[in-house]
Amino acid sequence: MKIDIAPVIIRFDPPTSTTKQNDLNLYELVVIDFEANDVIEVGISWNDGTAFETAVGQIDNDAFVRNVPHRTPKPGIYNHTIVAKDSKGLEFVYHFAMEVENVPPTIGNITNIKAKENIDPPVDISTSISFTDPGPLDSHKIVI
Repeated sequence: MKIDIAPVIIRFDPPTSTTKQNDLNLYELVVIDFEANDVIEVGISWNDGTAFETAVGQIDNDAFVRNVPHRTPKPGIYNHTIVAKDSKGLEFVYHFAMEVENVPPTIGNITNIKAKENIDPPVDISTSISFTDPGPLDSHKIVI
């Protein structure tokens, strides 16, 4: 009697359990299946507003190995779900949490054009400022 066994996710290594907003992380995914040459489908639900990802491949040298890049654009704590399914529909589900820290914007050049004191009528003063923010979904308020 042959017993079918679901594939097993033996590694899904994020670099750490925390990351910074919009950083590119590379996750190492390793799935094993006890049937040589079986086809494996892996689905990853990041639950962070980014798209559901799938990878399909064949067991090679006893494992299905992929490096999965991912960016999370918004800070928060996200519960990710990975599902590995073989050609018979047997599946293994793995959950893990990732905390994404907010990254503040950085201020670049500030340029001031100074007006002479005691001018009548008053003269407009113009200022320019530049900044960058790794969080593409952040909103900003600049007060001068």
